[in-house]
Amino acid sequence: MTRLPTITDDLLDDEQRKLWETVNGGRRAASHQTTGGLIDSTGGLIGPFNGWLHSPVVGLPAAQLGESVRYDNSLDRDVLELAIVTVAIHWRSEFEYWAHRGYALAAGIPAEVIDRLQGDANYEPSIPRYAIIVRSCRELLASGTLGDATFRDLIDEVNHRSIVDLITTVGYYTLVSFNLNAFQVALPEGVTPVWS
Repeated sequence: MTRLPTITDDLLDDEQRKLWETVNGGRRAASHQTTGGLIDSTGGLIGPFNGWLHSPVVGLPAAQLGESVRYDNSLDRDVLELAIVTVAIHWRSEFEYWAHRGYALAAGIPAEVIDRLQGDANYEPSIPRYAIIVRSCRELLASGTLGDATFRDLIDEVNHRSIVDLITTVGYYTLVSFNLNAFQVALPEGVTPVWS
C-alpha cells in the first residue's frame, strides 16, 4: 500500500485536473498502454503521479519536465532507458525498475545486461557506449558530478546536448525514485519485488 491516499478523477480540484490531464493524455498515456495504462485498479494514477496530485504546484512542472526528458531527449532510446534503469537500481526503486526494465528491453538492451547491472554493482557492459553511460550515471549518483576522465570518455561517445540530457535524466529519475520510495508506491498486482 502506498502511504498517500489515492486521489481519483471525481475528487480533483482545478489544479489537480490540469496535472491529471497532462499525465493521462498525449505521449505518456500512449506509451503506457503496453504496461496497462496510467490508472490503477483503485482509479488513481500510477507511479509518482498520485503523490504529485497532492501538490500539483510541484507535480505539474515535474510531470511536464518528465515528458520532455522522456520523449524529447537527444539520447538514443536504448541509452536513455539504460540510464533510467541504472538510476532505478541505484535507488532500489521497485516501481521505476519494473516499468523501465520493460522499456529498456523493448529498446533493445539485452536482458543479460539489465540483470547483471541489477545484481552486480561493479558490472560494466561490454558494449562501449553502454559502459560509458553506466559509468557516468553511477558517478553522478555517487558524487553529484563527473570527473574529467569520465567527461572526456562521454564526449567521445555523445555530443554536448546529449550530456546535458543525460545529466538531466539522472536528476529527474532520482526525483521520481525519491517519490516512489518515500511514498512506498506499490507495484502492480502480481509483480514480484526485486529488492524487498
